Amino acid sequence: KKIPYYIFIEDYLGFAGIYATVHYNDKEVTTCAILTTNASEQMSAVHNRMPVILVHSQFDTWINKTVSEDSLLDVLRPFAGKLIMYPVSSKVNNTWYKSADCIKPIEKTIN
Repeated sequence: KKIPYYIFIEDYLGFAGIYATVHYNDKEVTTCAILTTNASEQMSAVHNRMPVILVHSQFDTWINKTVSEDSLLDVLRPFAGKLIMYPVSSKVNNTWYKSADCIKPIEKTIN
């Protein structure tokens, strides 16, 4: 059985993403996706991949249209910092459930 986890870092973070606006059936549609990468060593205890996590100092690199491809590739690596992660209730899977107990730990934190 899959177990949901609450995962965060102590610093501000963002995810690397892409978006596009296209015309489809006479409508303008904007789509987006969060990019993933291989799991860090710590994340591999939960899953084999993870979102590309950007820390605040990487934001300008990611959104800069003139940055080099090598600089972008450096950002697209597994997060090297410490993640705080712990299992939470499967209530978090219900989009209608809006309570803070969704992120209440149900077991020991994984560090």
